[in-house]
Amino acid sequence: MSTQHQPEVVRGDEPDAASFVKNLADCPRTQQRIHYLARKLRQNFGLGHEDEEDLVQSCWLKITRAFVGYDPERSRPGTFASRVADLWYCEQARRLRNEHKRPTACDRDPDLEGSSTPGPDTEACLRIDVELALHRLPPDLAAIARSLGTRTVAEIARAQATHRSTIHRKVQQVRAHMRELQPGNCGDSPKS
Repeated sequence: MSTQHQPEVVRGDEPDAASFVKNLADCPRTQQRIHYLARKLRQNFGLGHEDEEDLVQSCWLKITRAFVGYDPERSRPGTFASRVADLWYCEQARRLRNEHKRPTACDRDPDLEGSSTPGPDTEACLRIDVELALHRLPPDLAAIARSLGTRTVAEIARAQATHRSTIHRKVQQVRAHMRELQPGNCGDSPKS
């Protein structure tokens, strides 16, 4: 049994956003996650320590605003906050890349032409872009796409007690959703 503080919302309780966030703020795991993500952004984009604190506050604001979508039946508060923080991180990384004019994984880098191994910045951008794309998928398709990273179609079909052709059809749907993302903007909405 873990001795770490785990924020909980008991069924029937209807917390307001302030008490929800205060409860999360008392959770060391949530605090560590948010500070880790802010520190990662600071280091990756050469920001100052003051900027890191601003990023921490920005993340807490995002969690507070996301509270309206929280359903205690679907997840624990810490899990919900962690997911919101991860999405916040992706949004901030994309914003900072655009501000600092850092290339994304979709941009062509003439220095990497013909190179078989992408650099660490390109790999990080690609991970962020894939995570954003997965987040935009319907939940059932996102689950299939994530499972494909570690399991075969047959294993997924067995686990879901469904036929392999159903999984193949869903994989085709995942591919169709991914193709809709324009390579020039790595998933941003098209510019008018």
